[in-house]
Amino acid sequence: VNEWLVANVPFQGGDIAFLAAPLGPEAARALAATPGAAALVTERTTFGPDGAITHVRLWHRPGHRIEAQL
Repeated sequence: VNEWLVANVPFQGGDIAFLAAPLGPEAARALAATPGAAALVTERTTFGPDGAITHVRLWHRPGHRIEAQL
């Protein structure tokens, strides 16, 4: 699906945010974690000429780590 979107919808940029948030019951169950535990959340929004194209919120298990090289 993403390949189709990139090939067919003009993409002009986006935003990405990283935050910590407590796991709700459904996310905790899906991640085999304790409800209320702090989890890493990634939110990404992409934009085209007419506004937002996509918005995703990705929940990562407690202890997940993101690394980047500078």
